[in-house]
Amino acid sequence: MWAAPSIFENCGTQTLASSHDSGAFFEKGTTTVTMTSTDGSNNSTTHTFSVTIEDTEDPTLTGTPLDMTMTADPGSCGALVSWTAPTAADNCPGEQLAESHLPGDTFDVGTTTVSFTATDASGLSVATSFTVTVTDDEAPTYTGAPASQDLSSDPGSCGAVATWAAHSNSDNCGVDSDTSTSASGDFFELGTTTVTMTLADIHGNSTTHEYSITVTDTEAPMIHDLPASMSQTAEASTCGATIMWPAPTTTDNCPGATLSSSHQPGDNFPVGTTTVTYTSDDANGLSTSASFDISISDDEAPAYTGAPASQDLSNDAGSCGAVATWAAHSTSDN
Repeated sequence: MWAAPSIFENCGTQTLASSHDSGAFFEKGTTTVTMTSTDGSNNSTTHTFSVTIEDTEDPTLTGTPLDMTMTADPGSCGALVSWTAPTAADNCPGEQLAESHLPGDTFDVGTTTVSFTATDASGLSVATSFTVTVTDDEAPTYTGAPASQDLSSDPGSCGAVATWAAHSNSDNCGVDSDTSTSASGDFFELGTTTVTMTLADIHGNSTTHEYSITVTDTEAPMIHDLPASMSQTAEASTCGATIMWPAPTTTDNCPGATLSSSHQPGDNFPVGTTTVTYTSDDANGLSTSASFDISISDDEAPAYTGAPASQDLSNDAGSCGAVATWAAHSTSDN
């Protein structure tokens, strides 16, 4: 709006014409208003001025999506995400909407900001955004993880070396660590040992695999330096003999073997054959026995005590012979 101008004319009547009236609507930009004053003699005066309209109203964005959180797609380290884009509007036509991401894009694990900017024809702009958070909930996996084993102890050893084939692993986003409490080629003591494997991915998900190595002692103890069988004559005036020998020894792959015997050096053995047996028992219930014979022979003849002497007798009266008598004797033997 503007105030109407006043006109002075020296000769009477005049007219005033204008290209625009006060109170008219002007489009954005600069418009020239031309005013012409004409008198009765057809003399005229022209006056111009400009009206400049500047757009100071920002465009608007409505319908911005809310922040989203979702799990990564199976087997993928991200997720396909869709949304309805916001709507841009402006007081002047020609607004444009720019987007950092499009509905249907795949988003990596983590938090991504999706931004929108509406810009109008006058260069005014407004921005808005929301976040897409994708979480990795998929644990890593083993391929060819070892199985439990039952092993016999290695010869001469109180345990066994266990070996197994190498395994592989995989994860939708990436493996961070693959650890185990034991490695192939390790030595395992007798009994059952649990091996625990732990596989972790780069986002803190983990998988555990357990298996057992059981080692059994199958090696019996050994007896060394067992005496050979022996023969001996009974000792004088006895029906046997005292026999001495060096005691054997025992060894085993595991500590704790004990040696026992049916007879001990220095025992008295009767006439005849006696078997001496040594038994070695280890700590795991395995046993070994070995034996030798001791034979005692009796080479001593029995003896008389008070044996009758020879007699010279006359025949009994009226008999062609005689009754002979003698004292009873005794006998002894070893």
